[in-house]
Amino acid sequence: APASLVADAGDGAVTLAWTPSAEARRYRLKRSLDRRGPYTPLVVTAELGHVDRNVANGTTYYYIVSAFNAGGASPPSPRASASPAAPPAAPPGLAASPGNAKVSLLWTAVPGAATYRILRAEAADGDWSRIAEQSGTAYVDAKVENGRNYSYAVRAVSPGGESADSPRAQAAPQGPPPIPSDATAAPGDSHVTLLWRACPGATCYSVKRGASSTGPYVPIATPTAPSYTDTGLANGSTVYYRVRSVSPSGESPDTPPIAATPAPVSETPPPTPAPPSDTFASHKLTGRPGDGGNGEAHAAVLAPVRDREESEFAADRLPIPGVGGAPSPGIDLEKLLDLKRVDRLRSIFEVTAQKIETWEVLCVIAAEGHEARREMERLVRLKDTGDEHELNEGAAGFFDKLLKVRSEAAGLIRDARAYFESLGLRGHGREAMEIAIGLLVSAPKGRHRARLWVEHPDDHRRQATSFMEHALTIADTYVTALRSR
Repeated sequence: APASLVADAGDGAVTLAWTPSAEARRYRLKRSLDRRGPYTPLVVTAELGHVDRNVANGTTYYYIVSAFNAGGASPPSPRASASPAAPPAAPPGLAASPGNAKVSLLWTAVPGAATYRILRAEAADGDWSRIAEQSGTAYVDAKVENGRNYSYAVRAVSPGGESADSPRAQAAPQGPPPIPSDATAAPGDSHVTLLWRACPGATCYSVKRGASSTGPYVPIATPTAPSYTDTGLANGSTVYYRVRSVSPSGESPDTPPIAATPAPVSETPPPTPAPPSDTFASHKLTGRPGDGGNGEAHAAVLAPVRDREESEFAADRLPIPGVGGAPSPGIDLEKLLDLKRVDRLRSIFEVTAQKIETWEVLCVIAAEGHEARREMERLVRLKDTGDEHELNEGAAGFFDKLLKVRSEAAGLIRDARAYFESLGLRGHGREAMEIAIGLLVSAPKGRHRARLWVEHPDDHRRQATSFMEHALTIADTYVTALRSR
């Protein structure tokens, strides 16, 4: 008799195979629906196997085989059984989550599946290659490169066959997000407001607090926006913070420690500090614009500027002619030239009906410095010489920079304008207000200050009013100088 008989179920079929018997001329295969019989002949063959297709999925069949020749038939082989079945359904719910040099896959189990075949393509419509087969419903593909896009599908496999592909899932692994930059802490009454630049790819941020710069630091919040206000603090006690960005690909390193000391808001304005030479406070005015410079000199101190860290902008300040030829010491000549460049640049873009604003140009200049100034001067020369082709190309490039600044800060500027309007500032024209806003937001500390005001308007109304009154006084001086030259 054949020593062994194997039955493999499939979709609407059972595949049988047996071992040969010595001196056998034929083999008689029998089948039954009961393991105890009776068994009825199914086929006589000289082969060592047979595919039984006269079966129904979901039914169990039992088989025996015997060998025979001219001398008679052997005893039957050991019994084998199989239950044919349809192939499983395609796995639903495939999700691909990118990580740092890895993609994590997860899908829903399929009834009847014995294993899952995992496929990957290196293009959205690329050819599949099998990368793994397993019984579980989660898999981590660690053989990927950051920055490349991968497509995945999963097939369920059972004795009945292989399913169709699952819906595709795509993922592009990335490295961890960058460390948050320009992180600052603004203390208030029993609270500290933290601000930092948004990090590309970050889904949230981890904020930690410690009682000393060396720690230990304890996580206190995971905001999704690049800001956080820590409340319920003890006034007079310095606290330290560190912030990191978080994404599915991992976490950035922590920022350096950021210190702040909460303190109650004073009901009376603080004494005017001696203005440092490189701060907004160092603008010296000879009087209100239009008085010919004959008024009593005074310091335009933008309270509460307390140290060099609160610097709004720094540049050499040179005397320039004022109204009627009188000197106007303390005006930043380079800043005045920048404002003149804004006017000339505006005339270039007005031809194409593209509106630009003072604060946008000053922000580009603050970011690029003399490179931006050279580019603006070049555009003016191209306009004067009539080189239209070069002018259009150069203007388009510079306008792209303005659009980038606008996309990043237009919301803040809109809210700041509305806030300044609510402060009831009087006696200053629109041009002075636009210059004051430009001087404010073109410096990181100024943007921080403006963001703090609009996010906590009632807490900072006195400070904002004092600051902007002085800022507008300086802006009025620039307006007068621009009109007199």
